[in-house]
Amino acid sequence: MPKIVVHPSGAESDLLPARDALNQILDFVDLLVQSHPDDDHAETVIWLLASITSNTPITAEVSGAGADPAVPVVHEALRSMTAVEDGISAAMEGRDIPRWMLNGAYNTARRFFDRNTKAIGRTDLVFDGVAPTILIAPAGARIALINLERAALEEEKKVRDWTHKARGSIEGIVIDTTTFYGKPAIRVRERLSRRDIMCVLDEANAVRVGDKYNWQKTWDHGRVHVEGLLHYDKSGDVIRVSDADVIDVAVSRSIDLAEFSDSTFTNGLTPAEYLERWRSRGRD
Repeated sequence: MPKIVVHPSGAESDLLPARDALNQILDFVDLLVQSHPDDDHAETVIWLLASITSNTPITAEVSGAGADPAVPVVHEALRSMTAVEDGISAAMEGRDIPRWMLNGAYNTARRFFDRNTKAIGRTDLVFDGVAPTILIAPAGARIALINLERAALEEEKKVRDWTHKARGSIEGIVIDTTTFYGKPAIRVRERLSRRDIMCVLDEANAVRVGDKYNWQKTWDHGRVHVEGLLHYDKSGDVIRVSDADVIDVAVSRSIDLAEFSDSTFTNGLTPAEYLERWRSRGRD
């Protein structure tokens, strides 16, 4: 039978806030129920409260039973226990978090870990007599929350279509000049992502840029700032810039000290002689 032990934070009192302690137990049971959302077995297993203590730390044990006493649910209950044990461990260890925890059980898992950073000092989970007890302390809970959020964003990125257009700019190195559906264009290697992005000039910009832009920079890998309409793909990456205007980016150059030297500054004296004269004046 899975068991949960909820410890107080110890910050102000050895007593547990009743709402936090009981909600922690309820969310643990919800995770057991939500661990296999694509299966029908979740409806066949009813998690019963086998025991609960009234002292602190509070300990509760639950057991799986079937809605129909004649139908055994040991296998289904074991599957849920294994899934929750693996999901919680994965979140705390930075491994791939199972899909069920990122979908219907995401809010439950987030609440469960979040309480361990606030009113609850530690949560112990025991799933059987063989596997080691999982200890969820504040540090591990914070790591789990970070990993949960990161995995949820990655999952959303896979599902959500980020395709859109917006005015903006990119900066990078010119790779080559080309055309895009008959329009003049340059290919720019973007400075941050290092991705090659097609920048398409409209006719007006092509004439204007053609007058002022040194196309030889293409072969010198010149650095440019491109403004225009940014086209984003499904994953949210810029793949093209249309109506583009190209602006040269000034790059600092090395300075030759000869540009600042003055051969007449010491009136023909060597540097040593010139410095000695200033020292002697100071002594006088």
